[in-house]
Amino acid sequence: MHNENGAKTKRYIFKCSVEPDFGSPGAFLIKNEDKHKFFLQSVSLQVCYDQIIHFECNSWIHPINLTKKDRIFFPNTCYLPNQTPDGLVELRKEELIRLRGDGTGERKEWDRIYDYDYYNDLGNPDKGLEYIRPILGGSQLYPYPRRLRTGRPSSNRDFRTESRPESFNIDIYAPPDERFSPKKQSELISNAIQAAMCLVIPEAKAMFKEGSSHFESFNEIAQLFTSTRDQGEEECVVKNLKRAVPDDFLKKIKQVIKKNPVKFPLPEIIAGNKFVWMDDDEFGRQMLAGINPTVIQCLQTPKIPLSSVLDRGSPDLFLLCGSPLEAGQLDSCGIEDRTSSQSDNQISRYSSR
Repeated sequence: MHNENGAKTKRYIFKCSVEPDFGSPGAFLIKNEDKHKFFLQSVSLQVCYDQIIHFECNSWIHPINLTKKDRIFFPNTCYLPNQTPDGLVELRKEELIRLRGDGTGERKEWDRIYDYDYYNDLGNPDKGLEYIRPILGGSQLYPYPRRLRTGRPSSNRDFRTESRPESFNIDIYAPPDERFSPKKQSELISNAIQAAMCLVIPEAKAMFKEGSSHFESFNEIAQLFTSTRDQGEEECVVKNLKRAVPDDFLKKIKQVIKKNPVKFPLPEIIAGNKFVWMDDDEFGRQMLAGINPTVIQCLQTPKIPLSSVLDRGSPDLFLLCGSPLEAGQLDSCGIEDRTSSQSDNQISRYSSR
């Protein structure tokens, strides 16, 4: 079976024997003796023909050689502290201590500790004095804000400041059950690569004409999303990222690049119709959204008749753009009069820049 995240799921049926006077199970222990983690969705115990106890788990179970402890799960039954069955009191206390932690040590991937710390990792003193940042929280006057404790070693220059992870590392500690699903994690890495393309690929600059900082036509914009990238650019991505990310994270990036070749994602606005952003409705929407699609230019070299230099994109669109502008249409003023004053010689045009 497949769940909503696209992951494969398996259902196991097992039998276990207990004493006749055991009573109703209030918890169960599970041990993962495999070398890989797995996600446990739920467990249902049929204690009688008409009684089923359901355990909603939704948790990752890591190998026992890493955690050193069995996992315990309780049924979907809520108890007040004074009404908790005697057999569950100590078990719940032990589980609470595990989740709270003792405030020591560096957090590992398989830890399930929800411990907090103040913001002492905003700066990077080891990189230079200009990278020193104040510590937020942790004082009697300002105990907050707080962040999830990671337990990384202190920086070399300031013992109060926690060292920073490697650059471009999004695999920062979070309890396993709070992390993205494998599908979402893959999408996150893919989007991060796309966002960093212009920073890590020197060849990306070649997509723009030398000496030009804008697009000359709509076709140039479309080529960013439709043109095929060669393998050399993808190898360049991996080569540049190899110096900035840890090895385990680089493996994930390679897997994402293999499934999704490096290219700019096609914007949804032009996915259905590449000329939709040239319509009046879309022009107005962009104006209201603050994108400012209008470019105002000064009339530089007047020629009679004046004609539009807009990129029409399609011969069926903007048929009026090719109509000449005669001298008589300039409020009875000559061309020389209109170009003599910088305050009057501006025209607005909708450009692809």
